[in-house]
Amino acid sequence: MLPQKHLDQTTGLLMTAWKDCRPYDPDKPQITDRVFTGTNYFRVALGRPGQQALKQAVEKCSRSLDQYPLRAFEGHLQRFVADAREANKTPSETSLQFRTNVGDFFKQFDTQEEWEVVTAVTGLSNDQPAFTLGPCRFFVMDAAEFFRWGQRARCGWYDPPFGTQPLQTDHLDELILGNWAAAVRVPAVDDQHANSKSRFRLEEVLNVLRYGTFQFGRPHNSPRTGLGNSGSHPPRASTRRERPSECPRD
Repeated sequence: MLPQKHLDQTTGLLMTAWKDCRPYDPDKPQITDRVFTGTNYFRVALGRPGQQALKQAVEKCSRSLDQYPLRAFEGHLQRFVADAREANKTPSETSLQFRTNVGDFFKQFDTQEEWEVVTAVTGLSNDQPAFTLGPCRFFVMDAAEFFRWGQRARCGWYDPPFGTQPLQTDHLDELILGNWAAAVRVPAVDDQHANSKSRFRLEEVLNVLRYGTFQFGRPHNSPRTGLGNSGSHPPRASTRRERPSECPRD
C-alpha cells in the first residue's frame, strides 16, 4: 500500500504535470515535448516541467510497486494525466481524481492473482530430468506442452476449456520446442507485473544453479535464459503469459 505521505506528494506532482499538459497540435510540434494518449486516445503534449514531475512521481512510488516495471507505471500516470486533460475539470476535481486513480492502482496489490510465466532457458543437460527449484519448474518443452501453452494464451486460463484452439504462433515461438523452459509462478496484478517479477525470481533460481556449476568446475555450462541447447539457435527468450484459474500445487 502506498503511504499517505507519498500519495499526497504523487497527487501534487500529477497536478504539476496536468497544468503543463495541453492537447497535442501536430501543426505546432515542440522538440522537447512528450506526446502520449489517454484511455480514449486523446493525444496530449507534455513539456519538460511536466515530464520531470512524472519522473519524480514514479520515484515517490517506486518502493511500493512490488517490482512493477517503472516504465509501465509511468505509462499509467501518463494516461491519468491525459484523461484529466480531456475531462478538463476544475483543479480541485482533478486533484481528487488523481488521488482516486493512484489509490485504486495500489489497491490492486492487496489482492494479487497467481500468474505463471514460461521462459526458455539454456545451459542444462539434455539428460537432466525435469525438476522444481523454489518457484520455478524446469522442463523440456515438448509438442504437447507447447500446444497447451498455446491454448492458455488463447483463453487466458491455466486449465483451458476442452476444444480450445491454440493461439497462432510465429516461427520464433516454435523455436522453444525441444528446449529447456522454466515456468515461474508469481502473484501479480497484470501481465507486465508478472513478467517483471518472474524475471527476478528466475534469475534468483538461476544464480543458485550457477553457483553449483562453478562449485563443480563447469562454468562454461552456466544456466541462463534463452534458446540454444544444441547451439543451432541464437539465445533468444520466448515467453507466454496467462492468468491461472487453478494452478496445480506440487
